This record gives sequence, structure tokens and C-alpha cells, in this order.
Amino acid sequence: MKIWIKKQLRESLNEMKPIPKPEFGSGIQHTVFKSKQDPNRLYKIGKKSTVEAWVKIFNENPEIFPKIYRVFPSKKNQYYWIVEIEKLNTELAKKDFSLAAKNLSEFTRQKYDAGIWLARIDNLDDYIQNFNEFMYDFEHYLREIYKDESTIRKCLEWVETVYKIYKNLETRYDYYDKDIHSDNVAYDNNGNIKIIDI
Repeated sequence: MKIWIKKQLRESLNEMKPIPKPEFGSGIQHTVFKSKQDPNRLYKIGKKSTVEAWVKIFNENPEIFPKIYRVFPSKKNQYYWIVEIEKLNTELAKKDFSLAAKNLSEFTRQKYDAGIWLARIDNLDDYIQNFNEFMYDFEHYLREIYKDESTIRKCLEWVETVYKIYKNLETRYDYYDKDIHSDNVAYDNNGNIKIIDI
């Protein structure tokens, strides 16, 4: 009888052991984990000094960045903070970003003899006088290639949105060290473009 009780107790204790959260992804300055309680949330862990910088920008620009639910210190390391953040759709956004980036590069290679990538769209300012005129020419270029209106709109939306995000970060925060590329973009539940890391 005692052996059976010990066996049951051991099995119960094994089930109560904390299970580590599965890693969702990582960057140079942070690691991301899935929430065990809510599939629509993630935990981003990084050094306190780094986290403080981007959390401020995220909170002040909810139309650009995922929602932050809370920020708290790590129990394991006093120099690290944990950010509970909204999980967004990255797969479709990555595909659409890449399509817009490819078309932008090809268009600027033809027009300016300089292939400008969407991830470095701030370089566009070295070649243009007026962004609206540039977008007019870019749309004309897209219409010569694509008959599908949704593809044209998608490319235009990505280029315009990323350009405006760059300008916002530069103007409001004097922030030039941007890290916007296909792995750092997403859509929210309403289909709005969001940036998940800078």
C-alpha cells in the first residue's frame, strides 16, 4: 500500500513541475515566448535598458506597434524585463512586405539606377523631391505589371506605411537605428500594418 501511495505522489509532483514556455522567436536583443494562458499574447524578454527604450515608443504609437499589456521585472535576472505583448499575424505580412520590397527595388533601379529596399526606404529621400509624386510614379509602374487591383493596393500601402513610420521615428524620437524588415512586420486582426520590433 505504501509503495502505491509513493508512486501516486511522485506522479502528482512530476505533473506540478513548472513547464518552460515554448520559445516563439528571438532577435539580437530579446527572446520571445508564447503565453501558456492566452494564444493571442507573447512575452518578450530583454535587458531593462533596451526594453525601456522601445516600450515607450510602442505605447505612444499604438497605431504602428502591437499593444503592450504589462511590463515587469524578471525574477531570474534583475537586469532583464518581461513585456507581455499582443501576438499578431506575421506570416501573411512577411509575404506582402517582401512583394512590396521587390517591386520598390525594381522600380527605383529603373528610375534612379539605385535599387532601394523597403527596409531602407529612408534612403529614398536622397533621390526624390516629393513623396506623393514618387508614389504616383510607383503606382503607374505597378499598373503596367499587375492587373490585380489588390496587389497594386497592397504594394502601395506597404511602401507608404513604412515610409511614414520611418519619418515618424526620425521626427518624434530622433531614432535612426531602425530594424524594419520582413521578419519584423505583422497585421493586426483588422488587417492594419504593424511593426513588431525596431
